[in-house]
Amino acid sequence: PISRPSSALRDLSDLLNSLTTTASRLKKTELLSTFLKDRSDEELPLVTRCLSGTGLTHLGTAMIRQSLLEVTGLPLAKYKTVSAGQNDSARTARLLLAEAPLDPLAHSFQQVGTYFEQLRSTDGSLAKTQLLSNWLRQCHPAEGETIVRLLTGGLRAGAKEGLYEEAVARAFGARQSEIRYAAMLTGDLGEVAVAAKNQTLDDIQL
Repeated sequence: PISRPSSALRDLSDLLNSLTTTASRLKKTELLSTFLKDRSDEELPLVTRCLSGTGLTHLGTAMIRQSLLEVTGLPLAKYKTVSAGQNDSARTARLLLAEAPLDPLAHSFQQVGTYFEQLRSTDGSLAKTQLLSNWLRQCHPAEGETIVRLLTGGLRAGAKEGLYEEAVARAFGARQSEIRYAAMLTGDLGEVAVAAKNQTLDDIQL
């Protein structure tokens, strides 16, 4: 079996899995708020972007497919078969990566943020594909699935019906109406989460 190091990215993957398999809104809010409460001021903005599916670099399926083929060494026909059976690029990635020679490393949120910035600032699809391939080689299939979900915008775990705002309020003892108003002013839930944590929501102005 492929080793799966403990890391911030693993924690995020586990959280997303729990959110996906939980139907209860109350439980989802509890899971999110507990996760947010343990994050530092530096981590909160990136975690917010990850969980709300906003402000992240997105890649097309063709680049992701090419990266997966490079990492796994599998033929295109195999990719198409798995992809057709899943109809979900992130789930397809996990199944294919399970057959690849990987060397999983622990990834902090700061490192994840750096990887996304590198993908955003790199010119050319070939170079982006190479960057993603190198990253996926250093991930367990479960974390590879999370990365692909982030890159395809298929991750909006906390965005539905103000769930994320509710979780931020609960995590840091604020009123949901305060969080919603501050988010409306700033357009940046990450900034609002940091302010809520530090009890400086009143400082947010237009």
